[in-house]
Amino acid sequence: MRAVVFDLSLVKYGLAKAFGKQLPSFYYGWPSCLSIRDVPEPQLRGPAWAKVSVEACGFCGSDLSTILHKYSPSLSPFSSMPCVLGHEIFGRLAEVGDGARAAGWKEGDRVAVNPAFGCVVRGIEPLCPACASGHPATCHRAGESLGGLAPGFSIGFHRDLPGGFSESLVAHQTQLMRMPDSVPDARAVLTEPIAIGVHAVLKREPRDGEQVLIIGGGMIAYSVLSALRLLGHKSHVTQLLLLDFQAQLARELGADEVIKVGPGVDVLGRVQQLTGAHRHKPIIGRDVSTGGFPLVFDCIGTPESVRDSLQYASSQGTIVMVGNAGLLPKGDVTNVWAHELTWIGTAFYGPEPARKLRHTIDLTTELLSDASAAPLDKLVTHTFSLEHYQDAVVANIQRGKFRSVKTVFHPRSQA
Repeated sequence: MRAVVFDLSLVKYGLAKAFGKQLPSFYYGWPSCLSIRDVPEPQLRGPAWAKVSVEACGFCGSDLSTILHKYSPSLSPFSSMPCVLGHEIFGRLAEVGDGARAAGWKEGDRVAVNPAFGCVVRGIEPLCPACASGHPATCHRAGESLGGLAPGFSIGFHRDLPGGFSESLVAHQTQLMRMPDSVPDARAVLTEPIAIGVHAVLKREPRDGEQVLIIGGGMIAYSVLSALRLLGHKSHVTQLLLLDFQAQLARELGADEVIKVGPGVDVLGRVQQLTGAHRHKPIIGRDVSTGGFPLVFDCIGTPESVRDSLQYASSQGTIVMVGNAGLLPKGDVTNVWAHELTWIGTAFYGPEPARKLRHTIDLTTELLSDASAAPLDKLVTHTFSLEHYQDAVVANIQRGKFRSVKTVFHPRSQA
């Protein structure tokens, strides 16, 4: 079968780092670690497994960060190469093992796939503390080769469990999430990224009267915004972003205010107007403030967005880190202690204490079933066949030019 494969090579990594900015093909073209090729069709790994015929798979920011070599080397022990990318998976069951069938699964079932795996999928007992609590994405054994699987914790970044940039994949029955008939196929592919937003919001839900700041204009930012509204929060939400089309979409999805960064825009001045923050001039450097937003969701994870999060959060406020922050050189974290901030990390999903331990993905499929979720369909802006994977990469890099938010592969399409 055809699949888009990432095969890390130190030589190709070095070439991309040296020449990629001038010649982007070193990131995704012929000389890069990325290619489309024929790979063996995956087979069931046991009776508790099922084969998924991939209907659609979203292109995630983490896929792009992998392709552009932006991740910190500290994550390298928890993936294995070569890997078929893609973890935002929607499909139908094509083959079901006897154990999975006994658990209620059958051929033709529509499913979203939880890409995270740990001790249960590896067949290891006793479970590590993370897996015992239902959070396999933080499995303590993710850096080890165990249970016949190489190191890793997610489908799509693993050599033994190929991802959704392919025609089919296999998943353990515990990774399968039933897709309600009321969720149309075109929206079903949004399940995984919207679940990221739902999990982030449930980590720290707005309290009555709290103003919320969302930093970012990409899919994760819209996932957080959508989660806030789908979960019924009426908080006043401000979104900080870069582009006109992003601002328009933010308003359509429920943002009350939009601050578009650009020449001549005094962002701190707008924060003052919205929150009553107080502005101060230090001896050198950018103006600083006291007061601001009680709750900030950083949906980018760059040095700039982290800086903005720390500046625009109020004293005793909370910053939820949803974007994949990595190396942050020369960062000033003074406000964390000086303003007594709470800084929360969030990754993937799991049983949600705020919702009686319902799993995030199960909760998300229910939210996507509601008629109020229809505006989310606008988030899918581009679709591609696997053969046009390079076009998909470019659309994700040049978001302003292509007005792209969520790009999706349809692996069985030949267009």
